[in-house]
Amino acid sequence: MRHKIAFITTEYVKPHLERVLPQLRMDAIFSIYAYHPFEEIDGFFRQIPREVDGVITSGNRFGSAFRHMFPRDRRVVVPMGINDAEVHRLFWRLKQEQPDLDFQRIYADFLDELHLSIPSFLTEDHGIPLSVSMDAGREQTPEEFLRGEYRQFQKLLEVWETGQFERIITRYSGLLPMLRQRGVQIFYPFPSIDSIRSACAQAQREIEMRQLQDYQAAEIHVNLWMPNPAYTVESLYEQRLLQLQQSLMDYFGSKAEDMLFRRSHFGVDILTDRKTVAQCTREYTVCELSAFLNARLDFRIFVGYGIGQGIYQARLNAITATRESEVSGGSYLVNEQDVLIGPLGGGEAAPPSPSVFSYMSSHAGISQATINRVLEVLGAMPNGRLTSQELAERLEITRRSANYFLKAMTQTGILQVVDMHRAAGRGRPEQVYGRAAAENTDRIH
Repeated sequence: MRHKIAFITTEYVKPHLERVLPQLRMDAIFSIYAYHPFEEIDGFFRQIPREVDGVITSGNRFGSAFRHMFPRDRRVVVPMGINDAEVHRLFWRLKQEQPDLDFQRIYADFLDELHLSIPSFLTEDHGIPLSVSMDAGREQTPEEFLRGEYRQFQKLLEVWETGQFERIITRYSGLLPMLRQRGVQIFYPFPSIDSIRSACAQAQREIEMRQLQDYQAAEIHVNLWMPNPAYTVESLYEQRLLQLQQSLMDYFGSKAEDMLFRRSHFGVDILTDRKTVAQCTREYTVCELSAFLNARLDFRIFVGYGIGQGIYQARLNAITATRESEVSGGSYLVNEQDVLIGPLGGGEAAPPSPSVFSYMSSHAGISQATINRVLEVLGAMPNGRLTSQELAERLEITRRSANYFLKAMTQTGILQVVDMHRAAGRGRPEQVYGRAAAENTDRIH
């Protein structure tokens, strides 16, 4: 599928892009959105269609304002700045047009901000390329963008009116028509075809990487809350489970066709991808799924999201996140780095209850997510016992890491050594771990 890339630029640069883009012969669909100076930039940004995969901006200012206005927008944004070669070419062209041109009589706003004179720029290595140094400014809101644009217009007009300079070079391309109407001899170093091609190639690479990331394995677990599972009437559990399944189908709609729904002993597990999780959680900030379900169901549910390098890790992480939801209230997410994120906003949070593992994780030197993963593996062992070799194999980690996790959890009272396993032949006996006695964890409180 061909990527859709939008250029955000000014009316002055738009004709240049219209000439250059067909020459690139790149497998992409390009569109150009031209901004007029001092117009409402919020409305300008909103006209860019949602189906656009990536945005290329003339300079970092446009990109900064766009990201600030749409902080959760996952589209790729690539700034296309001015580089040294383009500025050198402009100076060379001006010198050809006027051989006796005095460079001291030319004002370049971007060089002035870097405290560089034109002769030193042309003859010395100033260390940092323009494309890097000019894009290193702080983030700007749309309002700051407009104020900065107006200040620059006034500044350039005042510089010209001093009579000190014959010509002005600026990176604010949108200001050129207005300043020329006032008699200012002003120029702009257009991006070269190589710069435009490079920005397009970078945007395409980042779009492809984002799309690969979107389809990374993920699971969503939605568990039912039953006050006394041992005494729950089976028909009531089945009735609630059917209500939950129907509500999930209503929430996902046609997207449900691309997901795998599985009934578990505790609720419903959904095999999906990272993009779906990002949509359900507004980029990992608000759990819209739990808000939707809590508004429709008359019983409590717990929601956990897991993202992993593979399905196995995604499932373990979803189990960990759901367990945290049951213990602490709210919805949680565990990503592929085993980082626990939450509670996510939105929905009705279950009343929190104290978790001994929250205390222990801070003293064990490993995350609560890691503790929970070790306990998941331990719980899956037939005899409730575990060696470091077995843990390493199931978590796909090194034996050294497995030993570290087990010893850390033993030192904080989560686990205890219950046996010694002696392998055939020579070698030191291997320690066998199990859950610590209840009184060990009770002392923590």
